[in-house]
Amino acid sequence: MTHSHARALCASSRKRIGVAALSGAERVTRLAQRHGTSRKFVRAQRELARQAVDLAFAEPTAPSLVEPFPRVSDAWVRRFVLGVVLIVHGSYHQVIELLRDLFGLSLCVGTIHTWVVEAAQRAAGINRGQDLSRVRVGLHDEIFQGNQPVLAGIDAASTYCYLLQGVEQRDADTWGVHLLDAAKQGLDPDYTVADAGTGLRAGQVAAWGDKPCHGDVFHVRQQCEALANVLTRLANECASRREALELEMRAAKDGGDGRQLSARLGRARQAEVQARHLATDVKTLTGWLGHDVLSLAGPQLKERREAVAPARGACCPPDSPAARGPATPARRRAGIRESARRQARGYRTAAPDAALLGPASVPLAPQEADVDGLLAALE
Repeated sequence: MTHSHARALCASSRKRIGVAALSGAERVTRLAQRHGTSRKFVRAQRELARQAVDLAFAEPTAPSLVEPFPRVSDAWVRRFVLGVVLIVHGSYHQVIELLRDLFGLSLCVGTIHTWVVEAAQRAAGINRGQDLSRVRVGLHDEIFQGNQPVLAGIDAASTYCYLLQGVEQRDADTWGVHLLDAAKQGLDPDYTVADAGTGLRAGQVAAWGDKPCHGDVFHVRQQCEALANVLTRLANECASRREALELEMRAAKDGGDGRQLSARLGRARQAEVQARHLATDVKTLTGWLGHDVLSLAGPQLKERREAVAPARGACCPPDSPAARGPATPARRRAGIRESARRQARGYRTAAPDAALLGPASVPLAPQEADVDGLLAALE
């Protein structure tokens, strides 16, 4: 037979020849004669079959732990360093460790710091060239990097940060200077939103005059939630005191002398009921303020004001300063403050004495100074 006949064999025929030769069931000469091929061709198929079997049953080899480090350019290394520092917020030492372990590179802290400073300077130049005229609502606040104040300003619509400057002071002059610098880039919002920081608000007045500065809702909600948590803890303390007195009462009854604790236990139960009611009311009011009045998404401003009106009226009885004369913001605040003080004094008067509740449980309601602080945040 010719070699052309061997080339004409299909893959299945070649496989059968190789398997038969490998198994030894038939001699190579006999296989060559029967299929019309040479003995060399049969041996070649046998070798292919042996390699396939060896590969199928070979032990898996563990990957080598010693691999060459990938080669990277200097520009790539600089981008990697800035990405770890600015995106991942990694430290300089973490950058050095990554470069050493992953790429076999050695870099010093000074080089990394120089690259970061250069990038910050380039970014500052780009930021100074931005057009801020499209900012309609500015969000201003003071944050801290360690002990250093940082003035921050953000566009409410896009969350673009147009002001992020570390300063030594956060007084009115410092705020005014940086707001005027931003105004040179076209910053002229319709109004701003900020907390009650005196330096921040005074600086805006110095820079922009009577431009509105609305109060934020974070500090209001934070103080309301803190008050609700304090009242909840006080209610729990009342419950603990009541449970302790009930245990004493059981022991006294076993000894036939339970009358001495009856009055104290009654006052403790009354105090617990009052504390629970107050804590529940304040928690409900706080949730209502957070979800229905101060939430970001929700009804329009008019609907929110209508929802608050009944509560505001309840805080301003006819004999309060807010009910006398025009309903100016100052008079409304005075009425709310007077009502809150009256409720706090009334609750403390109705509460049992310190001997019953223990020193940690008195007072059971906010002090007048606490009420003033909470209302100052609302202003």
